[in-house]
Amino acid sequence: MQIGIITKPQALKGQFRVKPTGMYLMEMKDLEEVIIKGKTYEVEKVILRDGFAIFKVAGIDDISQVEHLRNVPISIEDVEDDSLEEDEYYIDDMIGCKVIADTGEALGVITAVNSYGGASVISMDKDGVEVMFPHARGVILGVDTEKKVVTVVKSILEEMAL
Repeated sequence: MQIGIITKPQALKGQFRVKPTGMYLMEMKDLEEVIIKGKTYEVEKVILRDGFAIFKVAGIDDISQVEHLRNVPISIEDVEDDSLEEDEYYIDDMIGCKVIADTGEALGVITAVNSYGGASVISMDKDGVEVMFPHARGVILGVDTEKKVVTVVKSILEEMAL
C-alpha cells in the first residue's frame, strides 16, 4: 500500500521528506519497515513536521543515495486486517473511487487523499480540473470501497466552488 511520495533529501545523512498520500501522517510515526523501489528498508526514525514526514531508514546513509529517489512512491506491506468495522475503510482504498453527489450526479474520480496534520484533503479529477474537498463527516455521506464509490453532499461542495 502506497503511503506517500519521497519529495527531497533532508540534511546530509540519508534522511528524506515524504508527502503523505495514502496514510494519515500520525500513523507514519509507528512504521517499522517501508518499501522503496521494491526493496524493504528498516525505519530508524520518523519525524513529523508541517504536513510531511522526515524518514531515516537503514541502508540509506548519504544525500547522494536520496537524490535519485525524488518523486518515488514509498509503500508498506499490504496487511490483511479483519478488524475494520462496517463503516470503516482504508484511506488508500478511496483513490480511484467515483465521486457521486447525493443527487445521483457523477462528479469525478478521486486521485489522491492528502494528510496535512489535521483533516485529510481529497483531490478529485472533475473533467480534467483538480477539485479539493475535506475528508469530513457532513461532506462525505458514504464510502463503498468494494463498488469504488464515494457519495458526497453536492450543496456543500458547491459552496466550496465546485
